[in-house]
Amino acid sequence: SSRVLWTLAVTQLHYVFTPGYETYSYYGPLNYVTFNVGLHNEHHDFDRVPWSRLHAIKAMAPEFYDLPHYTSWVGVLWRYATDPNITPFSRVIRQSKKAKSM
Repeated sequence: SSRVLWTLAVTQLHYVFTPGYETYSYYGPLNYVTFNVGLHNEHHDFDRVPWSRLHAIKAMAPEFYDLPHYTSWVGVLWRYATDPNITPFSRVIRQSKKAKSM
């Protein structure tokens, strides 16, 4: 269902699994059925590029996407469930611009 895919995407894309990296891309076959939702870093770098062309970004500039990434959403969920160092609080939280100016 779409709720399961959303949970997978949020867990995989926004939890800190590798110190120093707060977002990750997923390079696997499920991108073909999820409209490339796993190409997260590429999407954030070029948010106006259509989902169908996000693979071209990595192909054009592979040196910028030599980053930690995933090839298995099941593996991400397994690590989240079994790694005691990863909790629901393993996320980067930033203050809003409004809060900073106060």
